Amino acid sequence: MSYQPTFATLHHIEIQKLAELKAGGTIWAVVAALNSFAQDKTSCFPSIQTIMDYLGGAYGRRAIHRALKWLEDHELIVRNHRRSKSRFVLKLRALAYSGIEALKRKSDKRRAAYSASNRPRKETEKNHSFFSNRRSQSSPERSKSRPFWAKKKSRNRVGGNWGLPDYEADKRPQIEQDCDRILTFYFTSGGTHQFSPDEINTLQTRCQTDADYRVWMFEHNQQVVELLGLH
Repeated sequence: MSYQPTFATLHHIEIQKLAELKAGGTIWAVVAALNSFAQDKTSCFPSIQTIMDYLGGAYGRRAIHRALKWLEDHELIVRNHRRSKSRFVLKLRALAYSGIEALKRKSDKRRAAYSASNRPRKETEKNHSFFSNRRSQSSPERSKSRPFWAKKKSRNRVGGNWGLPDYEADKRPQIEQDCDRILTFYFTSGGTHQFSPDEINTLQTRCQTDADYRVWMFEHNQQVVELLGLH
């Protein structure tokens, strides 16, 4: 291929998935290269040599093949014939795009619902403005000092939820959520957070039952490992 893109994009869904699978450096580089050639599509057709050249020759042909096989084994890409215009189908990017489209459709529905609920109110106010003015002039019991923010507040509310987005519940096991929360407190405190006995027990339990998590802790959080007394 003669085309050489100048930048690549990674959606946060792609980043989270690769991090969850503990992808190596070569895999991250290959995913970035494939995304770069795909641009805003979900497939591309660079040759192995083109990928090597795009990565500056930092990885050999075998490393590229191993990374592609890893992505295919984890069902993140589909490989077709090398002369196909869809040689690499990027399933991970398609997953990210489907999430974007879902958010866009949800936003469009919310906007349409807001417009639909606001239209009758505007027409009613317009059609009855004359009578409303007469009532306000002839009814001394209606306070004329009603604060403006009270009117504005009542009109801004959509469906009773103030237009806040609906976030999906965390479906991971409770011990994983607890461990993430505990480590977040520890790191955001700059390492000054003192673990409670329950927190220590939670982290030790997960390290004993989750081999991958134990390896990750020993590789990246040696200070926490020492505080927990793990060996």
